[in-house]
Amino acid sequence: MATKAKSEQDAQRKGEEVSSWQKEIAENYTYCMFSTLNQMVNYLPMLLFDFKKPKIYVTLEGDPQNKQFDENLKRALDSLPKQNSARFHLPSEHVRILDVNNVDAIREVLGKEANGKRVLWNITGGQRPFVMAVFELLKEANRKDDIVMYLEGNAGQLTFLRVNDEGKLEKIPDAEHGMQRYNIANNSEYLTLSIALKLMGFEGELSETKPTEIKESSSYLSLAEKYVGKEHLRKKLLGLNKSKDYFDQRDNFTYLTKSVLSKEPKNYFSELDEEVELILAHGSHARPFGYLLEKMFACKIWSVAKDYIAKMAVNVRLYYDDAQKQQEAEGNIIDELDIVVLTRTGQLVVFEVKSGEMSGDVAKSTKYTTYAIAGVYGKPVLLTPLLKEQINKLNDLSGDWAYGASVQAARAARRAQLPILALDGRDEKDFETALKEILNIR
Repeated sequence: MATKAKSEQDAQRKGEEVSSWQKEIAENYTYCMFSTLNQMVNYLPMLLFDFKKPKIYVTLEGDPQNKQFDENLKRALDSLPKQNSARFHLPSEHVRILDVNNVDAIREVLGKEANGKRVLWNITGGQRPFVMAVFELLKEANRKDDIVMYLEGNAGQLTFLRVNDEGKLEKIPDAEHGMQRYNIANNSEYLTLSIALKLMGFEGELSETKPTEIKESSSYLSLAEKYVGKEHLRKKLLGLNKSKDYFDQRDNFTYLTKSVLSKEPKNYFSELDEEVELILAHGSHARPFGYLLEKMFACKIWSVAKDYIAKMAVNVRLYYDDAQKQQEAEGNIIDELDIVVLTRTGQLVVFEVKSGEMSGDVAKSTKYTTYAIAGVYGKPVLLTPLLKEQINKLNDLSGDWAYGASVQAARAARRAQLPILALDGRDEKDFETALKEILNIR
């Protein structure tokens, strides 16, 4: 009992020390950030620190890309609820750099801007010349009160540096700040899929905000479990996507037509109980199993990782946030994403669910779209109806009427270097372990 009490006291003391450190940064430091494609890395510190001082925002003069990046951040911040906190205010005038490759000129401009201030330099989004300029400025000007911050968004890690007594940059010990790993848990209204997409210049139409809102979530989980355990059931479900009657002499499998399904579904799906209702609910779709598979995966992902997920949605229709760009696209959907997860470390993961074929172009498009909406921290993943053991034996399944299309999709994903996840996991790992690895959950 005494040991438990001491542990709780130590945890409370550590929390107070972290809070004190964060408060010192928020109240006495000027936050400096660099224009970047992935504005999430500039946005996250605004959630971690309640900045009070006016900020420094550095961008490239006359660069169309950086101009777009700057507009993305501004629109995202302007869209925030309760936008009255100084932590989210951008400076009215940006610090503009003329030549991205001129380290000396960048250092001089930054030195003038930082004069008389204690600065928290977020180098995460900066190109190498910017980072070099910051490092040289801190060492040459002996700015011992300044702090350099770097976020590793995939792993949710923070690194802080400062100038030591010898004029060299050194890492601030984790024990001093207690923020080596971060997890945005208390700002849910400020860490949403809508905000994450706006930071990259997009707008999302979210048709499903939480898998917990799928009323039959327990049934989908039960269906997933039975799907993994019974091959004949797998083939029956995959057969739902076929367009005509099918009979295969090799395994005596008769395809279930919609007319048969409407008359005697419970007899046909004798392996199932209440899960039959899920099949009937999606029977009118051209590819019923595609919808079933999507929801099975969504419910499994949520059940494993809900404590690490800030927001999650299925069937996200993607548009440009910029009105002119959307007009040039003639108002069309830019892309449709099956399952999107935003972790509490700001990582955006796009899951592509394929119950049938997927071309190499679609696999590459998924990868490109993920990069476009999430930057270098984004991760595209293929979710397959194949089991993990089958993924390692694709050649053995190529001619199988039920699995052939999924084999083709898996090969396309491999060529595009997309991770592939099955309902029972990946490689030698079970689903929970494999998913946590993909989401960098520790």
